[in-house]
Amino acid sequence: MRMIQPSFASGEVTPLLHARVDLARYATGLAWLKNMIVLPEGGVTRRPGLVKLGEYSYQQKLIPFVYNTTDSAMLEFGHGTMRVWVNGAVVASYTTPYPIGHVADLRVAQSGNVMILAHRNYPLYMLTRNGLTDFTLSPFPFEGGPWVEGDTVMEDAVVTVDLYSTATGYANRTLTSTKAGTFTAGMVGSMVKLEYSVNGGGTSLTSTRGTWLGTEELEVKGSFNVTTTGNGWAGKLRVERKTGRDGQWLMLREFTRTDAGTEGQVDFTVSETETDAFYRARVYQENDRQITVNATSEGFTKAFVFKITSVSTDGRTAGARWQRSDTEAWTLPAAADATILGWWLNAWGREGSYPGAVAFYQDRLVLAGSSRQPQTIWMSRVGDYKDFSVSDPLADDDAITLTLTARTADGIHSLVAADDLLAFTNAGEWKIAGAGDAGAISPKAVVAHQQGTIGSKSIQPILAGGRVVFVQTHGTKVYALSYDLSADGYVGSELSILSGHLFEWKTAEGSAPANREIVDFAWQQVPDGLLWFALSDGTAVTCTYNPEHETVGWARQETPGGAFRGFACLPGDRQTELWAVVKRGSHNVERLARRTDELTFSDVGTAYESALRTLRVTLDGQDGSAFPSKKLIARLVVTAIRSREAWMAPADDWERRRKLTWDYSAGVSDAEAQMDYGFANDAAIQIRTSAGPLTIAAISPVVTIGG
Repeated sequence: MRMIQPSFASGEVTPLLHARVDLARYATGLAWLKNMIVLPEGGVTRRPGLVKLGEYSYQQKLIPFVYNTTDSAMLEFGHGTMRVWVNGAVVASYTTPYPIGHVADLRVAQSGNVMILAHRNYPLYMLTRNGLTDFTLSPFPFEGGPWVEGDTVMEDAVVTVDLYSTATGYANRTLTSTKAGTFTAGMVGSMVKLEYSVNGGGTSLTSTRGTWLGTEELEVKGSFNVTTTGNGWAGKLRVERKTGRDGQWLMLREFTRTDAGTEGQVDFTVSETETDAFYRARVYQENDRQITVNATSEGFTKAFVFKITSVSTDGRTAGARWQRSDTEAWTLPAAADATILGWWLNAWGREGSYPGAVAFYQDRLVLAGSSRQPQTIWMSRVGDYKDFSVSDPLADDDAITLTLTARTADGIHSLVAADDLLAFTNAGEWKIAGAGDAGAISPKAVVAHQQGTIGSKSIQPILAGGRVVFVQTHGTKVYALSYDLSADGYVGSELSILSGHLFEWKTAEGSAPANREIVDFAWQQVPDGLLWFALSDGTAVTCTYNPEHETVGWARQETPGGAFRGFACLPGDRQTELWAVVKRGSHNVERLARRTDELTFSDVGTAYESALRTLRVTLDGQDGSAFPSKKLIARLVVTAIRSREAWMAPADDWERRRKLTWDYSAGVSDAEAQMDYGFANDAAIQIRTSAGPLTIAAISPVVTIGG
């Protein structure tokens, strides 16, 4: 009886399914698949080899920087260093604050030529692409917020700051508290906002004929009013505004009078909503009647922001650096009262706590998951990624602070910007969405809903095939999250359920199951739609993932003399490039050869073996059991494409192997071998090769039924 297995789309399946002949996937599964790739079309092919690009003495983490599909770089993070690779060569190197034990938890988000680097234990950094091989790495320049209320120790502490002394330079100040212990060593590096009052003020002048005169400038937030008095004067009055003390004066309004007795006096009021705005009035007298000009402003509050640089032993004083300018003089308007009304600490920096997750969403920079506030999400103002402040009254484009309400305090370790903003914790998956027009997020229109309780390991999820793929908390299962219209939410499905033995499997009685936990993964979209997973034992697995055609095909990957530590992908020439960190004594940066070239079948010069083993042959309709009779595989036909040679043998007897040869052809070609190795209940075959290309499209055994 001649049979055929025309597809291997399920890849290697768990031994728990080796008797499940009732499943459709049995007909497309394999018992073993090593150093081969399941093709979306159903066949299997040898994976290409790895080419060494460079090495490093420590383990690395690879992160892609993709400006566009033809302009990209690979970032290699090592022990306190970052190297930039362009076209397979290092073009720049930088010092970073991240030791090797922390680089695995690094998260990034990119918008155009800027990438934000986030880690729970370190301040945010910004990598800016200035040109093809020119990058700049610098601390992220926050401009405001978010702020949190002080601890109990601060509630009755009065803090003052000398705003006038220039002895230590304009930017350096000393904060002084009336209470010991107000400042702690853990505050060093964090921001503090000090708020003071600017009292309502007024100024006046009397004009001189033929000369422009101006009132004293007033700092304004709120209303600014200008009035004139005097009988029968003629002349001009201008209201002028500038931004910042060093800004340029711009005319806001001009009034002309030829006879104020008949045309009336000036009474003009303007409302100012911005900070650091200054106003004045200027007047020009044209006849012999003097003009009296009065300018008044209402009181308001203003804040200065400092970065704490040192703390005294008793916690009463703190050295601080003004976070605006190193050179601008510390002068206050005459109406200012230097008494501090209140003070707030920045949400990040205290006790070394910083956001550990980052994304860009709806033109906001989104940060989340600091160690002190693990379930809090912060969103910047719209279009201003450096500003996390809010206005009064609240505006739609203001910054947003949102805390997840969950039964457990598992922190947010990753964010994914899909149609909605998705947040991932060890205990569940969350959707953060807008309640405004067209789903727009605003401070008054934002909601967070838990989507599932699968939980995820602290590895950045990846968008693949229109789904969000993530690793379950324990590191031995893989899930895909997709939107379900009937559920009106995101639903997770397990991708690894038919091949779970690749990650955890018991092999010996009386011993614990072998644990091959996932430590990193990447998505190689072209040509085959492959997910590459690095495992804790140094091996790897691939999953050919095409949800549109329900293809989920797993295979194991091993490299001779090496251990896989991580993967990342970049756009490349006619394919997505897979880069790998591989330990071979030192830690190499290696790149997978292009599969469609079929030229490289060695890893850094060392040949590797590719192999498959079929499931046991079964025939339907006999005794109602899976394997009712002994079977003999008398002959085997293997249909291949662009292949030269391989070896085949019974699944349990490699010594009785036979050689298969094909005429290399772009079309299908058959190779046939006689077997006649005896009858067995578990009849199955294996195919191996260590030389040249091999793509198998189908296997056709001729089976004889015995007693």
